[in-house]
Amino acid sequence: MKNIVNFISGKDLGGSKQSFILYSEAFDRLGYNLISLIKKGAKIKPLLEELNLKVVEVVYNRINISYFITLAVIKLKNAFSSMGKNIDIVFVHKPIDIMLTRKALGENVKIIAIVHSYSYKYLEYADEIIAVSSQLKSFLMENSIKKTIHIVPNMITINKDYKYRDIPEIPLIGSMGVFRKTKGFHILITALSILKKRNIPFKAIIAGKGTLHFYYKFLIAKYKLQDIITLKKWIKNNERDDFLESLDIYMLPSKEETFGMVIAEAMAKGKRVIATKCGGPEDIITDKENGFLVENKNPKAIADILEDIITKKIESSHIPQNAYDYVAKNYDKNVIMKTLSDIIEKA
Repeated sequence: MKNIVNFISGKDLGGSKQSFILYSEAFDRLGYNLISLIKKGAKIKPLLEELNLKVVEVVYNRINISYFITLAVIKLKNAFSSMGKNIDIVFVHKPIDIMLTRKALGENVKIIAIVHSYSYKYLEYADEIIAVSSQLKSFLMENSIKKTIHIVPNMITINKDYKYRDIPEIPLIGSMGVFRKTKGFHILITALSILKKRNIPFKAIIAGKGTLHFYYKFLIAKYKLQDIITLKKWIKNNERDDFLESLDIYMLPSKEETFGMVIAEAMAKGKRVIATKCGGPEDIITDKENGFLVENKNPKAIADILEDIITKKIESSHIPQNAYDYVAKNYDKNVIMKTLSDIIEKA
């Protein structure tokens, strides 16, 4: 049985960390000898331990300066040595760590880079590449990446049933993510202000954390939306299901996404999902069949589709079942596990 290391650095709980946890769980369930390698102090450690997964921590700086690279390589060599076994494959989730892993382990270990962002840096150090969407694979190929590129979408855990809910008189619109400009929450708030001016009834929750928290509070106050929009803190892993279940409509307003795991999770709950045409969501959503796609960076377009769904100017009763069926067929953890097993066995 192959010995696998699943490696991610960083300490936050963003989308790539959610994916990392599911990768570790999948490798363990497939029966491989797995060790999850993480940065000391990373918030995902207790989540991995809850799954009874073996964790090794490492302390180093991710700085592309010769001195820090040398130190990082030494730290990683020690971490890999502490695992007490010959490593066959390392799955690496952050760009600079691909290079650091290669320098630490040499050429005899297979490195598979999992690319979560529109970046091709350090991919020359990988043996194979996993892109999380066809949009991302196209980007890599356009930038002359010649390595073997597998398309493996982010996996989600799907319950085998969901409860259909029609759009109520006052629907709850939700969105969640890291509070940064590329996520487009300021665009969503502007769209909701347009909806309010049109006297369309709704409530909304935007959940997350980040440097733009106070800016979003300012926008909500500016548009006098304090009684309509609730700004919540980061939704913990054990709260995600309940949060998504509480919603009637999920909105992803991003300027750029390589995948969009949360929209797949919302679709698995039978929710009507609206996403901007920003990359990854276009792999997941077929407009007006299993969800809705809208023009990117356009608050009016978002307001228009929300109004149409809420007022039922547009038929959406077929969306929840189609959404559930599509993600269950394509993104369920058990489906993706088979794909990963095939990649590992051929590596």
